[in-house]
Amino acid sequence: MEFKNYFDKIVEEFSSGKYRTQIEKAKQEFFSMSGTVHEEDREYVDRINLFLDWYVFERMLDEEDMTPLNMYYHLHEGRMDENEMLVLNGMRASLTGLFLVKKLRSDSVKVKDLFTDKTYNVEDDYFLSFAHKGDLFQGRIIPVKGRNTFGIGFCFHAPETETYIRSEIKKIKNMDRNYHVNLMMRLALMKIKTEEYPHVEIKYIYSKEPRIRF
Repeated sequence: MEFKNYFDKIVEEFSSGKYRTQIEKAKQEFFSMSGTVHEEDREYVDRINLFLDWYVFERMLDEEDMTPLNMYYHLHEGRMDENEMLVLNGMRASLTGLFLVKKLRSDSVKVKDLFTDKTYNVEDDYFLSFAHKGDLFQGRIIPVKGRNTFGIGFCFHAPETETYIRSEIKKIKNMDRNYHVNLMMRLALMKIKTEEYPHVEIKYIYSKEPRIRF
């Protein structure tokens, strides 16, 4: 994960100083959309990583009207070496979506983007250590120096949610990307609700008319 060093630099720069209140505001926005988690919750670390992914790549800074990633690039472009430029440009070309694991190899995984039906080969040892064929998840693909790797944020959905998720994707498949992101937020909220209500069948949570309060 070569990009991770630069990702951490961006998080550090845009979570301190004048941006300290900005990231706290962004965190409140994110958890209001995707579900609140607490430090003792099983989903806590995964959800914090998903938040940081959203903050760096997706959320516009209030004053600059740029994402932290693009603002970092704008501020440091003149001082970057060739390697940093390559990695940052790969991060700026990244793709977030809902993916289905189609095939696992010893050194890569083949996934299908359910929004576009395109397939990607991704080389990521960390992901390979726990992934299974048929896994359905929210994630980010980052092209770095001719290879694809995953970002740090994942949200996995149970196999029995696939029919519902595909039906929701079909409604917005050709709409603006913001609709895709909003759907992923809503699905992430549903995932949290399965943890809060383990006695409720998943089909009654991932539903047009859920039987729990959101």
